[in-house]
Amino acid sequence: EQHSDSGSYESDIDNNSEIEEAKLQSYIQAINAETFNSYVAAAKKYVTEQNFDEAIIISQALVAKGTDLFGSRMAIQLADSYFQLGDAWMERIEKQDEENIEEEEDGEDAGAYAFNKDDQMAIMGELLAQATNGNFHLEKAEDNNGEEQDDEDGQEEEQEEASAVNHIDNQNGNAGENPDTEAKDGAEPGEDDEEIEDVQIAWENIETARVIYENHLKESPDVTAEEKNQLRKKIAKCHLRLGNIENRKEDFTAALSEYNQCLELLQQIENSTTSRLIAEVCFLMGNTYLYEFQDEALEKALYMY
Repeated sequence: EQHSDSGSYESDIDNNSEIEEAKLQSYIQAINAETFNSYVAAAKKYVTEQNFDEAIIISQALVAKGTDLFGSRMAIQLADSYFQLGDAWMERIEKQDEENIEEEEDGEDAGAYAFNKDDQMAIMGELLAQATNGNFHLEKAEDNNGEEQDDEDGQEEEQEEASAVNHIDNQNGNAGENPDTEAKDGAEPGEDDEEIEDVQIAWENIETARVIYENHLKESPDVTAEEKNQLRKKIAKCHLRLGNIENRKEDFTAALSEYNQCLELLQQIENSTTSRLIAEVCFLMGNTYLYEFQDEALEKALYMY
């Protein structure tokens, strides 16, 4: 019976793959120079409707067909599709998180990486309550001769260097060599590996969009001031999404770097006293300072809030 069930499951996967491939080829045939932008809009609409599978297939078709239409896989016309592809991929993962959390509330395991806003607020509330009640101190502990603190600082530096090396290895495709990519508590190794791969795919597509936008901004002297601001805003949104991805990977230092770059761009083109997007980035940075919990984490978090 187990063998029969397994065979049926594998058959379902094969059937789904065939259906998705057929859809992809159908979209590729339908997309041309005249219909390209309408399919870009359709993919965006599907993301809004949370039909992420359809948005992903359309965006994949746009990138594949657009490479032929515009003569390069790095054409500026493809940047929005790369972003939507990566964004839809992450939205699908985050939707699965919500479903896992609902299962956990019913007594089932939520699996790895199940972060949501309630979790964030609970962590923030606990830490800030400690600070308010005087139970947490930002000052570094030192002994009489300071040697103990020097040892701690040295260990922190080694840990930061190791974290940076692991992060670079992950981005270069060496995830298998990083012990941090092993299965989380209670998660099946295959499921964890699948999510790591999905997150990497999302990262690569959004990073590709960012590179295309930046190259176009630098290499197109005839771009108007308004178009430059539109490109800067799109680059900022890429940094914002990349920061979210780094947060998910628990590389909080990298996440803060992405958020900072996003904030710098937004401050050039938006009103800092009224921009809701700037407010969102500041809020996310406050959360990330608490996650990272390095020196003066609470002060930095409170400043961003």
